[in-house]
Amino acid sequence: MSDYSDRSVKRIEDASSALIEASGTGPVARWVWGVVAPTAVVACAIWFVVRGSTPLPDGWTRLRQIRGGAGAALAGAYIMIGAFIHVHFFWSAHEKHWRVARIAKYLIITAFILCILTLSLCYLR
Repeated sequence: MSDYSDRSVKRIEDASSALIEASGTGPVARWVWGVVAPTAVVACAIWFVVRGSTPLPDGWTRLRQIRGGAGAALAGAYIMIGAFIHVHFFWSAHEKHWRVARIAKYLIITAFILCILTLSLCYLR
């Protein structure tokens, strides 16, 4: 590997380790990652439903606007992503609630898969 790619990999490793440390179980980190971030994701998804058009990343720089039932299903998938982030960072950190959080994660993943299947069925029509 070249020196440039070694430095790039080192920067990525440093950034990922900082993210892991920032998502610790402290009360501030738990609220930031478990409440603020998912609320932003869910609020954006609700705004997409109200607007009637949900963006889907198409490559690195373009966004494809999905409308109708497919757009609503995609917004539902975004809501499930926000719910998963909330359960993972907020409820999984509690010693008493980790079992319930695990069940909730399975239910959220199932709902996410259903949203993606609905998206694909609506989009292929």
